[in-house]
Amino acid sequence: MASLPRIYRSTDPGAPQLSGLAGSLVALLDAVLVTGYGVGSDFKPGAGWIRTFSATNKRVYRNNHVDGSGGYLRVEEPSATPGYGFARAYETMSDIDTGTGPAPTTAQRANGILLLKSSANSGDSRPWEIVATDQAMYFFVNYYSLAASNEYATIPAFPFFAGDLESFVPGDKSHFMVAGNSMTTPAQSVADGLMYTTSPLASAVSSASCYALRAYTQLPGSIALSLANPSHGAAGNAIGSTGGAFPDPVSGGALFERPLMKEGAYLARGYLPGAYTPLHVRPFSSGEMLNDIDAFPGKTFYVKFFNVLNNNAPSTGTQYSGQFLIDMTAKW
Repeated sequence: MASLPRIYRSTDPGAPQLSGLAGSLVALLDAVLVTGYGVGSDFKPGAGWIRTFSATNKRVYRNNHVDGSGGYLRVEEPSATPGYGFARAYETMSDIDTGTGPAPTTAQRANGILLLKSSANSGDSRPWEIVATDQAMYFFVNYYSLAASNEYATIPAFPFFAGDLESFVPGDKSHFMVAGNSMTTPAQSVADGLMYTTSPLASAVSSASCYALRAYTQLPGSIALSLANPSHGAAGNAIGSTGGAFPDPVSGGALFERPLMKEGAYLARGYLPGAYTPLHVRPFSSGEMLNDIDAFPGKTFYVKFFNVLNNNAPSTGTQYSGQFLIDMTAKW
């Protein structure tokens, strides 16, 4: 049965720490997705994924294959590049290095989607946060060590996603997606990718950093996707970084949309699961829990700040600093 989302943080009692050392990332994902961490009343169970294969600095995880797609997520931390790792999805896997139906393909991304860990190749830990169910996860990390005065010093910000889209295709079993950014190695001041819009729904996918196992047609082959501009937004902005006045002058409340992923012009594949975009400029406080919003009685939303600019001094006052809401009462 599909699970409700949980929030996992580097500040939790017994939480694994993420550093530049090879192996710290897969150890973290083992704990969050599979085994859980902490002891006694502090124990936090894993999200419900299965670890199907394991090797030194490599893992393969599978999400819920009954209620979800059963897609495979392969993560590797090359020993030569301990500050980051790579992720790729597969339709099937028979061992740690062998699979069919990769997304992205090696032609699309030679090493896969970049997964940032730490700018320092040392044991110094970095803040991280994951919101996950047994079908999908949102992963945030601060790659750089930030000054205590920086707004993001305690808010893990740079986003990565793996799991099932909320697909518009009936019976879709190829909607498992990995999504991050276009970097192949860490670089300063790169802003694009997941939760950053580059074009409206009417335009083609222009900046590919998100890949699903197959297109909506279900024909074999990985497909690139991107986020469509929300109604109150423009190309070159993170969702929740631009919009109208808050509170909304007409309703006195807030305006929301669902973040929409597209495969091409007018080819809307589905929504980011459990996610809502405020059509205002970061209207809520990061980490805030919103309960019983008028249009969503009985629901609780977790407010998450993020920053799509990989920078050692990110600011909440830019088009790269966004905000979205995560539904904590729905099974996604």
